Amino acid sequence: MHTLEKLQSALNLLKTKRIEITCEGWYLQDCWLVQVKPGGNARTDRKYWQVRSRQAIFNGKTLKHLKQDQLEDYRTAIARGRQLKQIDRQIQKLQQQLERLMLEQQILEVIRTLNFKAQEVQDEDGH
Repeated sequence: MHTLEKLQSALNLLKTKRIEITCEGWYLQDCWLVQVKPGGNARTDRKYWQVRSRQAIFNGKTLKHLKQDQLEDYRTAIARGRQLKQIDRQIQKLQQQLERLMLEQQILEVIRTLNFKAQEVQDEDGH
């Protein structure tokens, strides 16, 4: 029972931390920043920044060109998204452990009940 309480408190702590992070501001998951040199017949060698994503989240596209003043906002949002993804994985793992532990406790309770009933039957046969 002690382990069950520890897992439950750890789960509650992670959920609280997740809420705190989402309250800090917007976030991006499955995204990263890339510095790119202009291609084609561009007349400059000046690199610029893009945010890229696995899903089409930028008006139906998987990348978005960033202005210099947007860069830090996107860095922070991506960092928040990574933290949330890590916390979500930990929450899922703890929930699975909790479910397994609760199932084991239910099985043990059934075994105890069966043993108790078997003992009653033996006592009745002996008297």
